[in-house]
Amino acid sequence: MIKLIIFVILLGFVSCFPDNYYTPAYWDQQESIWLSYPSYNYLEPNHFQSSPKTIEEVIFSMIEIITKSQKVSLVVNTQEEKTYIANWAKEKGILNDRLRMFFIENSEIWARDYFGTFVVSEEGTKLELVCPGFNYWGYAKVPKEFQQTKDTGYLYDTSFDTLISNLDHKEEDQKEQEQEQEKAQEQEKEQGEFAFGDSFPRSFQTNLTRQLNIPIKRFPNYFTEGGDHSFNGDGLVIASLAVEKQRNPDLQLEEIENNLKRIYNLEKIIWVNKGPTEDYSTFDGPVDGEFWTVGTGGHVDEHTRFVSADTILIAQVTDEQVARDPLMRETQANLEENLSMILNQTDQYNNPFKVIKMPVPEPIFFENVNKKDFVFHLLPSLLISRNVTKKKQLSDLQNLKLFSAASYMNFVIGNEFVLVSKYYKDGRSSSFKQTDEQAKLILQQVFPKKSIYQLFIDPINAGGGGMNCITQQQPSLYKREFNKH
Repeated sequence: MIKLIIFVILLGFVSCFPDNYYTPAYWDQQESIWLSYPSYNYLEPNHFQSSPKTIEEVIFSMIEIITKSQKVSLVVNTQEEKTYIANWAKEKGILNDRLRMFFIENSEIWARDYFGTFVVSEEGTKLELVCPGFNYWGYAKVPKEFQQTKDTGYLYDTSFDTLISNLDHKEEDQKEQEQEQEKAQEQEKEQGEFAFGDSFPRSFQTNLTRQLNIPIKRFPNYFTEGGDHSFNGDGLVIASLAVEKQRNPDLQLEEIENNLKRIYNLEKIIWVNKGPTEDYSTFDGPVDGEFWTVGTGGHVDEHTRFVSADTILIAQVTDEQVARDPLMRETQANLEENLSMILNQTDQYNNPFKVIKMPVPEPIFFENVNKKDFVFHLLPSLLISRNVTKKKQLSDLQNLKLFSAASYMNFVIGNEFVLVSKYYKDGRSSSFKQTDEQAKLILQQVFPKKSIYQLFIDPINAGGGGMNCITQQQPSLYKREFNKH
């Protein structure tokens, strides 16, 4: 009876949870940057002539830089991982209070996409996590019973969960989780390997918010990922129409916009369309009939991002690059369309945006990808039933050519630094050295008070993303001033 009374009281509290939160910009002050320790590599080390040859090496390099000025929160699966990383951190002289580790069952490094997004109350006193549905970048089928109606989301407050747990509800809670997991496994058997895309992140998000003791707000009826959103911290977001529509094919543009506004408490959506060809989805087929991708279909963190409330950084391919490699022509056309779209849009106060062009590295491929490589087996599994022909095309291959998701736009913004990729090394064209230098110079001009660090990140690019994709910033709690127009 006591539990029932508490349930009713808290249910009323949850349903009335205030919506006066905002989604911070990535350059707003941060409490921590989150990363997940990798469970696998997409390519074997032999594909890389020099270090880094593993995702772990890249992540460790990132941690070394980030912890010089702020905290890193690292998700690990086991005590063995925690001990191993703690010993490494001690050898590197990383302070204990700068590297915090959290046990949360996890199999993906792409924190930007499945963590959910941290939002802050307008008073600057409360942190929350908002979580749209996740269908594995459009590769998965999520059962209808795990979705809501088109115009409602629902709230789940972890303080309620903690209270019930304290009333000896743990066994029931565990039983419920086990039943949900069994149901997910049944769905996978019936519908294929990627049938139940939403089960993993839902469990992860719940555990994350429990450990941080913060509320979570779910919107399971709308599917999207964090990598397709670039927020300016003042009510705007840049998003890819190609991505949002592919994830939610039954929704009209107005419905898509209303969902994004509702989830992230926004005033206006700034639209772009397709991204670089190297970020095409696997089910789009091989680029130029030869080069396979394991992409997202156009996430904006690969090509178009806010770098201040009124300034947008956008990737552009030069005519000289197309002349050297005609494969870049389609990417050039896509990015020029995005530039035109940005120039024809304004903010919510009818002001045009300042636009800065960012270089694009020339194409990078990994050849002779074979059954020893994780990505060789991943690609066919991403081709759901509607792509039988392409799946057979992949299955017939003994090895394949992988198109790397190389980009300077997938940078990480911290309190005192920016982490950006670099690509010039022995054996590669001198053009990479030129674009590496241009990218660093532009970011230094955009963020004059921050240190710019460039890292080799090929093992991550091979998986279809970059450093922004594998991080999630946790904003600091403070009272901020909003723009008044």
